[in-house]
Amino acid sequence: MLNSEVKEKAIEVISRILSESAFIFTDPLEEDEQPNVEEWDAEGVFLGFRGYCEGKIYMWAGKEFLRYAAANMLGIDEESDEASEKGMDALKEILNIIVGNLLTTVYGPEPVFDLGIPGRLSPEEIRDGFNDENAIWLQAEGNPVLFLVDIK
Repeated sequence: MLNSEVKEKAIEVISRILSESAFIFTDPLEEDEQPNVEEWDAEGVFLGFRGYCEGKIYMWAGKEFLRYAAANMLGIDEESDEASEKGMDALKEILNIIVGNLLTTVYGPEPVFDLGIPGRLSPEEIRDGFNDENAIWLQAEGNPVLFLVDIK
């Protein structure tokens, strides 16, 4: 289970990184606004780490968010083919920045961590790995975004 202090820091880091790296602004997503993960057509990425502690952080978002993030990060039109093609790369880069910042925020600059390479998840994997206790739901520019934080 994600403790409340780590969850608060994670929300702060996620919101800051999304605004700084992709000009995307977030708010908490109320429970009644959260999509049903069994039916949500979301794309996902994960990034594992080990060292002082180990774990994985997962990020899920719909295709509209992926296009929006890629367009903002690359300075291109959101409706372009390139924005659609680069959406997954944008999601991986955002998660990479979030994980590095979150580990430093939670544990300080001294502990050493080995970050893996961001990987893509199939849409089905959200159903298999969903744990409401580790979930952070945000609304980002009108789109639901889900983070699962699994730190051991």
